[in-house]
Amino acid sequence: MKYTLAAVVAALLVTWPDARGAAQRVPARSDTVLWIMPGLREPVRSLLTPAPPPVPFLRLGRARIPVTRLFSPLAGFPVQTEPVPHWTAGETLRFGTLGPPIGFLDIPDPRARSPGVVGGPAPGRFVNEYADLGFSLRGTGEIGGDWTAFRPCDETVQVTCEVSLLPQVTPDIRFAATADGTITDRILVDVDYDQAREFQGANRLNIHYQGLPGEVLQRFEVGDVRFDLPSSRFLREAVPAGNFGFQATLRAGPVDVRSVWAQQAGEVTSRRFRLEGSGRGYSRSDTVVLDDADYLEGQFFFLFDPAAFLGYPHLDILALSRADAAPTAAPGAEPIQLYRSEIDLYARQQVEGYIQADAIAGTGADTVAESGWFQYLQPGQDYVVHPSGLWVALRVPLGPDEILGVTYITETGDTVGTYNPERIYRGGGRPRLRMLKATSAQHQPGRPTWRTEMRQVYRVTSSGDVDPGSVELSISLGEESAGRTFARRPNGDDLTYLRLFGLDEEAPSERLDESQIYRPALDSFEDQPPVQGTFIVFPTLEPFAAPAPLRSVPVDTMEARRILGGNRNERIYRDPDPFERENGGVFRLNLSYQVQGEGTVASFALGAVGIREGTERVTLADRVLLSGVDYTIDYDAGMLTLLNPETLLAANPGRYLDVSWEQRTFFQVAPSSVFGLNAGYDMGDYGAVNLVGLYQTEHALVRRPQLGVEAGAVALGGVNANLNLGAPLLSRVLDAVPGLDVGGESSFHLSGEAAVSLPDPNRQGDVYIDDYDGLNARNLSLQSHEWRRGSAAAFHDGAEGVLPALLSADNLAELAWQHTWIREDVGGDSLGVFQGFNPNAEIDQQIRATGSVLREPGLFVRCRPKSGDVAGERGWSSVTNVL
Repeated sequence: MKYTLAAVVAALLVTWPDARGAAQRVPARSDTVLWIMPGLREPVRSLLTPAPPPVPFLRLGRARIPVTRLFSPLAGFPVQTEPVPHWTAGETLRFGTLGPPIGFLDIPDPRARSPGVVGGPAPGRFVNEYADLGFSLRGTGEIGGDWTAFRPCDETVQVTCEVSLLPQVTPDIRFAATADGTITDRILVDVDYDQAREFQGANRLNIHYQGLPGEVLQRFEVGDVRFDLPSSRFLREAVPAGNFGFQATLRAGPVDVRSVWAQQAGEVTSRRFRLEGSGRGYSRSDTVVLDDADYLEGQFFFLFDPAAFLGYPHLDILALSRADAAPTAAPGAEPIQLYRSEIDLYARQQVEGYIQADAIAGTGADTVAESGWFQYLQPGQDYVVHPSGLWVALRVPLGPDEILGVTYITETGDTVGTYNPERIYRGGGRPRLRMLKATSAQHQPGRPTWRTEMRQVYRVTSSGDVDPGSVELSISLGEESAGRTFARRPNGDDLTYLRLFGLDEEAPSERLDESQIYRPALDSFEDQPPVQGTFIVFPTLEPFAAPAPLRSVPVDTMEARRILGGNRNERIYRDPDPFERENGGVFRLNLSYQVQGEGTVASFALGAVGIREGTERVTLADRVLLSGVDYTIDYDAGMLTLLNPETLLAANPGRYLDVSWEQRTFFQVAPSSVFGLNAGYDMGDYGAVNLVGLYQTEHALVRRPQLGVEAGAVALGGVNANLNLGAPLLSRVLDAVPGLDVGGESSFHLSGEAAVSLPDPNRQGDVYIDDYDGLNARNLSLQSHEWRRGSAAAFHDGAEGVLPALLSADNLAELAWQHTWIREDVGGDSLGVFQGFNPNAEIDQQIRATGSVLREPGLFVRCRPKSGDVAGERGWSSVTNVL
């Protein structure tokens, strides 16, 4: 007869009435049916088959060898075992190959449970003579649904105005798994994965083999590995972190060799906190690099066209007062009313708290008008007004398709827009607002709303606790490492870009003026001001295109433009293409600052998330702090908390708290791998010698790598030694000095290190300005004013038959380039000014275009040697463009 699993379960749950009383009279037993996994060498058999009789065995190390396999007299001895009844002989059932039989009628009442066997394996662990492993698998699932209804409903916006009968169900299933333990006391398993973790880099996978003392192979790891190097002055910063791969440790006598080969997926980050006296405050240093095109957008606005200011366009908004604007344009005593429209397709369904109004800017043919649903912004909560009352700063910047409108009463009593528009709207009217910003299609250079938005404000940090005296700024042409931080005047004097752009007019020189640092918290009496952060404000509206005249040196606006020359960056302010404006940076703003905190220091924000557990190193005044004893750390939020700050900081006032940790990067441009080798020779009391080698490679993501993301590599090598030598001669000399008591033996300590770096910035040897796959990540401008004459080529590679043998001024050819040209007919009459080429007529006649054909932009270049059209000496010329 064959029993199915369903029949077995039914048999376990059924009890007979006449046996209930007997079951209650006997002591309660455990009612948990546990199936223990059979041994690794035992054959698989049915769960219902009784266990076979035990076989005598001998133990050799950890292995159990049956005596029947040995030529021994023990093999013939009989084995005395207790008789095991067949499962059909009685009302019992055996689960698994181990454990006592459970009677059908002896299953106790679930209300009378007894604790399990003390000293047995913990639940969820697999334990036998070969392994001790623990497994845990957890899963959670959520299913939610919702209905959405709009009142009133517009069928032109929604797919349908009828609410569906069934909700939109969204399942959310997540799981987590952990595993730990050992196999034969040599292989250690450590797995910790949780899909619900906010930062996936905190998951861990590591399996390693641990060798016995005296073995050559001491350790072999697979998974997340950490490569530790000896103490070094030069190579510690290049230690790879977050590696996933292989690591091996070999030991032969006094020689230790550690090698790693892995893919690098993280970095080591450190931060220093400077503690003030007795730990009653702290300061954190930080740096940031901005492009000149990274000005804030959608946050700072004039209340009217800034052309009405005296001194336009060179306006220092931080020094403005009401007297700087005409009374017909400046707001009066009545408060301004600011409105914001998000232009969301669903906003017109949510009309509560909104008014429908028309926003208008400009006059005559240049008028821009847009309609929408506007929401009133609360002063002091959603925005702040400068003490001059002439401009505002928003708490949340506007998006590209959002509109900003304002209405107020001027000092002369004129009304701008419809004041109190809610009253007009509730009465059935359609109020009007002065538009300060239009949607992206209308908010373009040359349009009425373009000048009301400021583009000379740069954010340093979102924290308002920055010490203004600690902010340091240097402006460079391109990378700061290139050293282009100054320009040369016609008289030969050097002028830093910091001063040329009007940020170094006060003493001390060569430093950023604190008057150009804007902290909205200083103008607010609230604990949490609506606009938080620290900003740098230039004293003119377009600083990198038209610098303001200087007071510290006799430089007016025209001379400042001549000093900049071809480096004037008008594109970030006036180019009609938003992509060109956002990616047209020429200058770099290199900032460093310190953030201060007050009160007793107990918690420190590291500014990082997803820190790897156990990788932090915390030191206070060269004292290493212990986790769980001196501090705790939240790895997910990046928050460090001192457990006893008064005791720690009182003993070390005014010191530094240094924290370093390992974390995985959020965005990795290209995969990188590392091969490392660390060999050490331990000389006992005499010291040690270490040899270190690292080779890191960064691969390209595409076959045609673009400028800045090409594949590179670097090789690092070094040797360091620490020698401790005895000096008995010195001890005897000192011992001979009368009255001098030598307390111990003299010694001579010597430490040294040598390191070398061999970078290879481009392993492929080529770089592409355009990948020719439609991804123009770095466009070359084809406007003639963006190009200028270049220098002579350093090499003739590939052009030996074209270029002169010697490139000099004597054979320099005339060169003309233009992106517009005049075409003439056969009679010589002008047909007009043309720009670009017709694709199917002037570029490739095999192109078949559908619909309207757009002309492709182009740059026409003509080179004319000194010999003219007559054959003569070869000439050369070049043009260059700033990338």
